[in-house]
Amino acid sequence: MTRDAAACEHSLQRAGAIELASDEARDVKLSNTGHTIEVEIVGKSGNSNGGPLSHRHELVQFHAHAPSEHTLNGKRFPLELHFVHRHKDSGALAVIGVLFERGRANAELDWLVHAPAREGHVELDKVRPTRILNHHSVGDAYVLRGSLTTPPCTEGVTWIVSAKIATLSDEQLWHFAHIFDHNARPPQPLNNRTVCFFDSSSSSSSSSSSSSSK
Repeated sequence: MTRDAAACEHSLQRAGAIELASDEARDVKLSNTGHTIEVEIVGKSGNSNGGPLSHRHELVQFHAHAPSEHTLNGKRFPLELHFVHRHKDSGALAVIGVLFERGRANAELDWLVHAPAREGHVELDKVRPTRILNHHSVGDAYVLRGSLTTPPCTEGVTWIVSAKIATLSDEQLWHFAHIFDHNARPPQPLNNRTVCFFDSSSSSSSSSSSSSSK
């Protein structure tokens, strides 16, 4: 991997921790797409910002993969959520990835219990994505350029993988895994792409050799 500190500084121009959209979305669909379980936000969800994100990156959906599609120091995790954002002006995509390990139940993943076992969708009354991390802040993160992991695998996506590991219970994981027991893209080579580590406490960045699937 190319160690390019200048590229990291350019990609992380904004100081401060990455803040997930905090609005409570009330027009929400919970879908089995045939590839994953997806929470589609039809109404307003607010914007995420900080680090490489401007305040005009609106959260449009989030979905799950098991096992994780990113690795940290070669380790894959039982589940990964992808928070997909679209820039309001350019349409550019940015995805925040959150890794999960088995542990305490996460109350904001209870929608997994209601996920359709077959393709289709149900309506959700409301969802507040930030509570999935029990914080509004993603904190430290790994940042790189890559592609979407589901067809059509669109290129030019900004990926932000939180270094903060969330938890879910065995029961919550089972509700997803009994529908999709393996819906993760295998880890992909970096192909000389730079992975930047964003330190939210010092608002600085550096290149990193931690592995990634993108």
